Amino acid sequence: MVRKISKNEEKKHSFFKLLAGFNTDSVRIPQKFLKLILKDLSERAILKLKDSSDSSWTVTVNKRREGAVYFKNGWEEFIKDNSLGTDNEMLQIFYEGKMHFSIRIFAKNGIERTEELSSSEEEEEDSEDNTSEDLEADFTKIGSLHNSTFAKNTTKGPRGRPRKLLCGSVNQLRVKNK
Repeated sequence: MVRKISKNEEKKHSFFKLLAGFNTDSVRIPQKFLKLILKDLSERAILKLKDSSDSSWTVTVNKRREGAVYFKNGWEEFIKDNSLGTDNEMLQIFYEGKMHFSIRIFAKNGIERTEELSSSEEEEEDSEDNTSEDLEADFTKIGSLHNSTFAKNTTKGPRGRPRKLLCGSVNQLRVKNK
């Protein structure tokens, strides 16, 4: 789903954050962005998903001595409730005013995650459960690639360099499965 950006949204200040699994307990507000909201800074902030009025999360705003400001208590709940932090998602965080923020979530492929996409992705995942036969077929394909003319049973590659083997245990797996 492609979404048009409204004129009002273009004027709002925002910043991006990459969630890589290790920063799920808090998120730092960038210094340059902080200067834009300094007059409104308070101990609490409200987070909502962009284009959704269903839920909101209250987070504490912690200021450290060195001047860094973080969303803290309540951030973990936001992460958990939206199933974030496990797949390198990107967040775009918009400042709406009076310590209210709206958030757009992007998957690692750059596509915005919406409710419609989330439900269709779950259906795809349910229909793509790997069975042991599927895994065995995948290993067979790997083994046939390895034994093809592309990967001859030589120790040298096309430029005289040592050949890298795909997986030393592929042949062992085929022997065990027979």
